[in-house]
Amino acid sequence: MATAERTVEMRATTDEIPVLLDRMEAEGGQVGAPAGLLSDLRLCLDELLVNVVMHGAPAPSAIITVHYRLQADGVWAEIVDPGPPFDPLSLPDPDIELSLDDRVPGGLGIYFVRRLMDEVVYERRDAFNRLRLAKRAASSPEATL
Repeated sequence: MATAERTVEMRATTDEIPVLLDRMEAEGGQVGAPAGLLSDLRLCLDELLVNVVMHGAPAPSAIITVHYRLQADGVWAEIVDPGPPFDPLSLPDPDIELSLDDRVPGGLGIYFVRRLMDEVVYERRDAFNRLRLAKRAASSPEATL
């Protein structure tokens, strides 16, 4: 099975996010990763990387590392950042039943990440935040990512 697997380092600026995501999506298409999985992964990585850059990175010169593996039976990615410890999975789900006027701002991004991905795991290791995402193709529910 064809696989695209990479480790990319980027500066903590929003300008570098679309470059990384465009490259990842193109590589995924070349190895036959389903377009829907690539789209979901792109949306989640965009949301999470913007949050790291805007709220977690100690400076624009900080380096964020993104590992990813893309193949026909699923996609996997890990974001590693040097920011202060922060587990986004510890946040409660927003109350989406409330009207927009009554809703507390924020929290929708990680809510969508949790809903779109099959696995989302946070770990703090070696002074880095690590957030792993995985999604399997519908035809491959037992695939290990």
